[in-house]
Amino acid sequence: MSYPNAPGTPPTPTSLSSPSPLVLLTGATGFIGFETLLTLLTSPYPNVRLAVRDPAKASTLLTNPALSALLSSPSSPLAPTFAHVPSITAPGAYSSAIKDVTHVIHIASPLPMSNPAGHLTAQESYIAPAVRGALEILEAAHATPTVKSVVITSSVTALIPSDTWRARETSQERFGPWRRNENWGPEYEDEAEAYGASKTAQQVAVEEWVEAHRPAFEVVTVHPSWVFGRAEICSTSEELGKGTNKFLLGAATGVSPFGEWRRLSGACVSVGDVARAHVLALGLGRDGEEEGNGNGKGSGKVRRFALSTEARFEDIPGIVGREFPDEVREGLLSVEGKQRSSPLKYDGSEAEKMLGFRYETMEEMLKGLLAQYVGLKKKESA
Repeated sequence: MSYPNAPGTPPTPTSLSSPSPLVLLTGATGFIGFETLLTLLTSPYPNVRLAVRDPAKASTLLTNPALSALLSSPSSPLAPTFAHVPSITAPGAYSSAIKDVTHVIHIASPLPMSNPAGHLTAQESYIAPAVRGALEILEAAHATPTVKSVVITSSVTALIPSDTWRARETSQERFGPWRRNENWGPEYEDEAEAYGASKTAQQVAVEEWVEAHRPAFEVVTVHPSWVFGRAEICSTSEELGKGTNKFLLGAATGVSPFGEWRRLSGACVSVGDVARAHVLALGLGRDGEEEGNGNGKGSGKVRRFALSTEARFEDIPGIVGREFPDEVREGLLSVEGKQRSSPLKYDGSEAEKMLGFRYETMEEMLKGLLAQYVGLKKKESA
């Protein structure tokens, strides 16, 4: 993503104590995290330090084609640096990694299927790491006077009841950043429900911490719905079919992950828009002397952004047939997909207005993803 021509571009910061903003990014080896890294490197915040649990991941990231191409371009940004954080939940986990940092984007969190089924309880696998990891970030930022803003990746699941989001029941209620779930257990049907519970618990913990400590830096939580789109972190078609992209790819290849009976909530957002929202939110940083109460304290409030646009999964076969007719004839794609949608009113308009960008449509997400998928399949069969 190139920022000079993008709407809503944050101004280049001029009031920071350091010569250049330094962003600490967690979770860069994941779908959203890697896209956020690429976005940061072409934004007014190109100086990025990556927190990695495994030092071997550093070399793996640097050899990724998308990142290496960006770093070798004529207008090459700074190469990211790395900080080893073995455990995101250990006391003082980020005390070294956050030194001299001005902004933080915290994306790292346990995801569904990231733990073997039955290996740990939902509390151990999802809830405790999500809560403790976010609090460690906040506590490290609170002890670092250079920090201006902290942006934390949350989820739609922190704002919408589980049964509604998972399309077990329909609702006429309009959901958005003004609403927060309060309950998160203790019974969980599967990993996805445990993940949703972890994001609810994390949101509650973050807001309670901010209210209690009133930090001088701004705290923003970002709440995407289904996240789709090109995954530059993936190098094979099999990798591409994991995570949330499996729903679009399943419908576009005629194989629904859930079968024809299961509906999906009709709300989605592109991974590019999620990354852009994280980076644009850094520009909302608070200056304690200017916006606080005169003693370096902030408002004690967390700013939430819901990220979403409409998704109609029933439209996928028509888009596939119109945009990829050759690939349908070759058997790489199908117009027989039958994934159904469940209408959901999840309002992401405030993020567009406040951060200054336009959401990609589901069709745009689908076309980008399928172009990548087809390219990988043809490469693998060559």
